[in-house]
This record gives sequence, C-alpha cells and structure tokens, in this order.
Amino acid sequence: MKKKMNKKTRNVVSGIMVSIAAIFAVISFTDIPASDVQSFILSTVIFFIGIVLLALVAVSIFKLLSWLKNCLIKSEADDDHFHAQHQIEDLTEETDHSEGVNDSNQK
Repeated sequence: MKKKMNKKTRNVVSGIMVSIAAIFAVISFTDIPASDVQSFILSTVIFFIGIVLLALVAVSIFKLLSWLKNCLIKSEADDDHFHAQHQIEDLTEETDHSEGVNDSNQK
C-alpha cells in the first residue's frame, strides 16, 4: 500500500530538486573552469542555506504571532465566560432568594 507524501513536503522536495537541477545545468552549459566550479557550488549552497534559514525564521515568527493571537482570544473568551457564569449565578441566587420571600408571603 502506497503512502502519500504530504503536499507541503512534496512541494519543498520538488523545489530543492529543481534548484539542484538548475545548478547542474548552469555548471554543465557554461564555460566555468574546474577550479571555479567548487567555489560556485559552495557559494550556491551557502546562499540556499541562507534562504532556508530565513524562511524558517519567517514561518516561526508567523506561527508565534498566530499562537499569541489565539492565546489572547482564548483568554478573552474565558474571561467573558467567567463573567457570564458569575452573572448567571448571581441571577440564580437572586431568583432563589426572591422565591423564598414569595413563598413566605403566600403562607
């Protein structure tokens, strides 16, 4: 049974494969001396790692902001629920008290 790869993972892997193919195409079809190929590959790999690290930082920042927003919304909702629950309890206590007074007046 085949296991499908996640869509995001598939996109990242295909992007990496395309970039590797592009590097080899540039090396193969240009007249770069053999001594310069090593520095070209090294600089390209460093550039690629820099892009990946910047992407990770950007995604982390967006995830952190999203997490903070959800925490704030959740705490506000909890506060609203807490206040609403106390209002319901207060109304219930007032209703219970007033029913007791009405019962005593009816007797």
